[in-house]
Amino acid sequence: MQVNELLTFTAFQSVANVQVTYVFDHGDGTLDQTAQSNAFYTSPGFYEVRLNWASGSQSGSTFCGTVTVQP
Repeated sequence: MQVNELLTFTAFQSVANVQVTYVFDHGDGTLDQTAQSNAFYTSPGFYEVRLNWASGSQSGSTFCGTVTVQP
């Protein structure tokens, strides 16, 4: 992808009617507390994206992948 190109991440929930909170970590210091997150990277580089989630007393983190941003 290119600098300032839009990239959208979406969290899908498999169990209906269960309250889950999401925080996408875009790997550049940006955190987004939504189930659908838009990312814009302003500098070239490699960014590791994670989805952090919590539901009741359970929580976890899922590695979504590495985004490569070219100039």
